[in-house]
Amino acid sequence: MLFGQSGVDAHYEVDTRAGMELRKVRDAFPHLTLFGVISSHTLDTGTKEDVEKEVLSCIEAAKEKGSIVVGCSNIIASTTPIENVKAMVETIRKYR
Repeated sequence: MLFGQSGVDAHYEVDTRAGMELRKVRDAFPHLTLFGVISSHTLDTGTKEDVEKEVLSCIEAAKEKGSIVVGCSNIIASTTPIENVKAMVETIRKYR
C-alpha cells in the first residue's frame, strides 16, 4: 500500500468491502491514524444490530491497536436508514 509509505500522517478510509482488514492495516502501518471503518454498505443495507456489531468490532480494534477514528468508511447514502446512522453514533458514544 503506497499510502503507508508516502509520508502522510493519516489515511481515510479503511473499507472492509474493498478487502481491507483494520487490524492488518494497523499492524502494517503503525505510524498512520486510520479513519472510517464502518462499512457504508452495512449502514445502508444492514440492520441496526449489524451496525452495532460492526461498530463494536472497530472500537475493540481501536482500543487494542490505537490511532483509529471510528466512523463511516465512505459516504452515507441518501437511502441509508436514519436509525442505522443513529445506531452508529450512539454505539460510538456509549463504548468509546
